[in-house]
Amino acid sequence: MDLLVNSVFGGSESSLPRAGGRRFWERPEEHWDAMMGAGAHAYVLTARNAVPLMIPQHKGLIINITAQLNDTISGNLYYDLTMNAVNRMTLVMAKELKEYNVSAVALCPGWMRTERVVDAGFGPEDGATETTAYVGRAVVALATDAHVASLSGRAIEVAELARTYGFTDVDGTRPFTH
Repeated sequence: MDLLVNSVFGGSESSLPRAGGRRFWERPEEHWDAMMGAGAHAYVLTARNAVPLMIPQHKGLIINITAQLNDTISGNLYYDLTMNAVNRMTLVMAKELKEYNVSAVALCPGWMRTERVVDAGFGPEDGATETTAYVGRAVVALATDAHVASLSGRAIEVAELARTYGFTDVDGTRPFTH
């Protein structure tokens, strides 16, 4: 196995049980379970099964799709903690896998141009949304970079990789990340 792209998340409105408010003390425990279970926990389990297939060939790349939060707050404690857990997990994976020439990168897309986002009035013209193809192009760029190990352990925005590798979204734009 050469490449693992972890891209699952249990925090969308449709996957969460109904009830609860916006603040952490108003949310039911199930929200935490959905986000961590189908987020950070699922990533760890998948990587645990993929790494033994990478180590014998002494190469590989794990890309964990996440959000780069750094010093910002997402407005939802459970989401914020889940994304930061994935970023931190990536850093530790990179350290533990370095001797096997297996890299781990947290890839941070911007605001995805889903039907729901477009219906809300946001599109390519505002420069704030990006397609799934844009993220896919970032994955390809990382997977084909002979020096990807220099990025291992980092959380990197798709927009930064677009500038570095020179790719665009399907419409020729380079959406920026807020």
